[in-house]
Amino acid sequence: MQSQFGAAGDSVIMKLDTVAPRAIVTRPASGASYAMNQKVLAAYFCTDALSGVSSCAGTMADGAGIPTSRSGPQTFAVTATDIAGNVTTKSVTYTVVPPAATPVFSLKTRTYSDAQAVTITDKTPGAVIIYTVDGTRPTSSSSQYPGSAITVAAVRP
Repeated sequence: MQSQFGAAGDSVIMKLDTVAPRAIVTRPASGASYAMNQKVLAAYFCTDALSGVSSCAGTMADGAGIPTSRSGPQTFAVTATDIAGNVTTKSVTYTVVPPAATPVFSLKTRTYSDAQAVTITDKTPGAVIIYTVDGTRPTSSSSQYPGSAITVAAVRP
């Protein structure tokens, strides 16, 4: 029997979407380090090749500031859901680094007439102190402080 809606024996092709959508996080970058209280805006998007994206939500909204007020490792996640109900979550870990402590020198700032032994301390865990003894600004190729007193001779202009 034929009706205006088709015959009872007509075929219907149905596609089943079993493929999860993708969540892509571009910021915060996985493994990145950010300074404490640094302004970093979340950036992410979601895609789905079959049924389409139903929702795409992160720990913070896309374009909103991510948390950087607490030091240490942090996790940011984005969850994507497609129209078929498939769900995936992408998580990235980033680190918030506290500000470095100010190094403390054993000598007071003044002019000395002869060589002086100087020690430097710093309360920043794992701090690497680089220095010069000629009055120039330290660079990455300057000497690394050995952890014990160094002798500073007179600097002549």
